[in-house]
Amino acid sequence: MERLYNFGTNYDHFLKQNYYYSYNSYSNYFYFYYYYTTTITTTTTTTTATTTTTTTTTTTITTTTTTTTTTTTTTTTTTTTTITTTTTTTTTNNTTTVTTSTTTSLLLLLLLLLLLLLLLLLLLLLLLLLLLLLLLLLLLLLLLLLLLLPLLLLLLLLLLLLLLLLLLLLLLLLLLVILLLLQQLQQLLRLLLHYYYYNYYYY
Repeated sequence: MERLYNFGTNYDHFLKQNYYYSYNSYSNYFYFYYYYTTTITTTTTTTTATTTTTTTTTTTITTTTTTTTTTTTTTTTTTTTTITTTTTTTTTNNTTTVTTSTTTSLLLLLLLLLLLLLLLLLLLLLLLLLLLLLLLLLLLLLLLLLLLLPLLLLLLLLLLLLLLLLLLLLLLLLLLVILLLLQQLQQLLRLLLHYYYYNYYYY
């Protein structure tokens, strides 16, 4: 276990693997933090002049998960979310290597996926509203044609039936997509509950 730094007078902080520990020797409080991350790394290599340049850009957004245990057994749990993006460019011996590494919380990825699914559902509902408006316009046009051209009544009725069939097919397709989205949301919520349970009872 590696000691990181001292905070205040009686606090010691430690780091070991994915665990972050803080110990208050005065009040006998013991804190520990646990976090899990997913890393995606891509590397690109090209040929340039013989220079050496290293550039690193890091963006971090952090909220902390805290579990506090005292002699009276008091427990408080919040959520940890970390986003870190690092870009490194190194040029040595006519070779340029650009490495981009993104580390983000798995819970944040799941929430983003859930947001995308909700946006897709909203777009489908807007499409349904547009189709309903189009149907109303066609009905008005049909009424006008019936008043002006009685001889085209049969043709317009057939056109109306075709439009109604098309609308029913689109509604069925929309219902199918909504059911699939709801199934995906159920799986995501189940996965989130699993991670919360795992984080709370084991860490």
